[in-house]
Amino acid sequence: MRRKGLWTLSWHAIRRGTAMAVAAYRRRNPQAGVTHRVITENLRTFIDVAEARGRGLPKYVRAAFGKFLECGDLTRGFARVHCPTCGLDAVVASS
Repeated sequence: MRRKGLWTLSWHAIRRGTAMAVAAYRRRNPQAGVTHRVITENLRTFIDVAEARGRGLPKYVRAAFGKFLECGDLTRGFARVHCPTCGLDAVVASS
């Protein structure tokens, strides 16, 4: 199988001469990324410093950080999908 982005192309389908290549979904893991780790480790300090300066952070900025940290988190909701053609089962985060 050949990896291409989030999808893995199946060469079996190509060799069989089917018109479409079968693609398998590979779930990304945003929690393993550097950006996620830095925000997780430093967000509380960032908020505290902003509040100590007297202004705090706007609600939309706090909401954006919260949404970013929730992205890809399966505990926030997911869908299990199944392809009847290739038999692929995958879990897709809803956030």
